[in-house]
Amino acid sequence: MSPYIYFLLLIIIRLNYEKMMKKFEILDNILHEDRDFMNKMFNRRHLITHTAGVVDQEYLNNTNDSSVKLNQAIRIRSKEIRKLLPLVKKAAINLIERIESMK
Repeated sequence: MSPYIYFLLLIIIRLNYEKMMKKFEILDNILHEDRDFMNKMFNRRHLITHTAGVVDQEYLNNTNDSSVKLNQAIRIRSKEIRKLLPLVKKAAINLIERIESMK
């Protein structure tokens, strides 16, 4: 699968993150530390999209990320994307399996 497809899956999952977690339990076989990492990356994507990568209070509240400070510019490193993609794939597979099991 191309990185573009993974990115689209990431966006879809983020848009429905809370709802899907409760209804489909798509993260049930993903480690807590990996869930925290996914949350941080989803929130960093939000910063890049909406604040030009500048940390806001909402980011700090949502992530408890102590590695950054308010108004600091952040970036997402390629190693973080490489770590995130398999997690997104796993969550997407879980979602598909949950939907298919409802048929």
